[in-house]
Amino acid sequence: MIVLILVLTVGARSIAESAIENAFLNFTELSITNPQTKSFSVKARGMISNPAPFDATLSPSQFTVNYDSKLLGTMEMPSIDLFANKLTPFEIQAEFSISDSLLFDSMTKDLIGKDSVTWSLSSVLSLQAKLGASSLTYDKLAFDKDISFPGFSSFFLFFFSFFFFLSFFLFFPFFFPFFFPFFF
Repeated sequence: MIVLILVLTVGARSIAESAIENAFLNFTELSITNPQTKSFSVKARGMISNPAPFDATLSPSQFTVNYDSKLLGTMEMPSIDLFANKLTPFEIQAEFSISDSLLFDSMTKDLIGKDSVTWSLSSVLSLQAKLGASSLTYDKLAFDKDISFPGFSSFFLFFFSFFFFLSFFLFFPFFFPFFFPFFF
């Protein structure tokens, strides 16, 4: 019995650490509302994987968000239930506190002008592993993940190309029959 308790307490902790390290986190939707000078509200949906052989619950915790290796801000994350060896959908509603307004402005410009923007999320988590009828809590588990968000650079390229094309024919309509003779 003592051996079983040792295996569960020591072995399950290393499995929990490995599960957090190897977890896959993907945001499928991110909405920013209520923008203020030092904060905004975030509503996010996504999927998180749990490569561990047991169900678990991540306790609420504070995440730090870094951009370009500098502190961008912090965000309180609610608890998330994870299911063994499955992708689990999640939804988060949280307040994001901006630590560096100039860095946030830079990130926003990069989001508009680049193909993608990467945030580095980090936290120290507590995980409650559900092992059959019992559960064990593991504190101080490190969480470090890079999350990429698609930028708008290709959207603006399409948008401006389309309107440049349209404005060309509005200002120079006499060229229109030469480019599209099959319409006439």
